[in-house]
Amino acid sequence: MASIRLLHLGKLGPEALHRAYAGLAEAQGEPDMPILLLAQSDAHLSLGAAQGPGAELDRRACEQLDIPVLRRPLGGGVVWVDPGQLNYFFIFPAAAGVRRAPELFDRIAPWVLAVHAHFGLEVEVRGGQDFWCRGRKIG
Repeated sequence: MASIRLLHLGKLGPEALHRAYAGLAEAQGEPDMPILLLAQSDAHLSLGAAQGPGAELDRRACEQLDIPVLRRPLGGGVVWVDPGQLNYFFIFPAAAGVRRAPELFDRIAPWVLAVHAHFGLEVEVRGGQDFWCRGRKIG
């Protein structure tokens, strides 16, 4: 398994969570090693960079339930960030040459397995794109 720099930032507010990985990616230089960023956050809905809340959400329901909604600088799809979950972000320098999803999965899988093993969870790779634990897909 190749080297990776592990950063655990504890619990961050929603805005700080998304600024953290974006800022680390922006600051990362060509010779830097990949980063695995771990953090928790307060509950919120995160929209992908190109999504509009009007098309994706019932904005009124979110306001009534006091659910914070923010747009992250990357990615697509609405993501519910639960306060009990550990979020992990892989940040690769451009020089790493990671360009396609299958290649990325092969690179990160050993680290994902190692993180789960650290917490005593036996996780396995299935189908070249999924992580399973105790008969359930978890990622």
